[in-house]
Amino acid sequence: MSTRSNVKLVGKIRGKEKVRWLYHHWDGYPSNMGPTIEHYMAYMQRLGIRGLDPTASQFIWLSGGEDDMYPEETDETTRKGFEHTTDMHGDIEWLYTVTLDGRSYTIQCQRVRGYNVVEEPEPWCRAAAREYLHGRIPYLKKKCHEAILDGNLDRAAEISEGIELDKEQAAIWLDRAGA
Repeated sequence: MSTRSNVKLVGKIRGKEKVRWLYHHWDGYPSNMGPTIEHYMAYMQRLGIRGLDPTASQFIWLSGGEDDMYPEETDETTRKGFEHTTDMHGDIEWLYTVTLDGRSYTIQCQRVRGYNVVEEPEPWCRAAAREYLHGRIPYLKKKCHEAILDGNLDRAAEISEGIELDKEQAAIWLDRAGA
């Protein structure tokens, strides 16, 4: 099952605030999308790409998203990147708002159900840390316990090591969010 998300790019064109919408079908949770968006934005800044429309186009190009030249080769099973859309989709779980302000940007994320935003905006890194601390790590602890009960101590050790790495990553994200 896919975790769908939208990216809402907000910026100014000729002094007026405008919005460009992108859709991402797969892996829309904060621990994946936050670093992906950060990576794309940092890359575009290094190249000097600024402005709303160039930024939206580069997201699609960098991600290997929709292919306007060969649309018959892009279907639901092969689409991995971003694609243009006109508004928020009704089936997304996460909304990421990237606000462009000249040479800087901010990234916020919110949980969404249907067309209803159910959380206040927060930095993506705080949401990713919460995702790890309250979802992924408890799940891995349960899997570790099951491996021990099954007598698979090597697997339990691997899972335990993964838990420690996830805790470190969550701490980095929380520190970055100023929490």
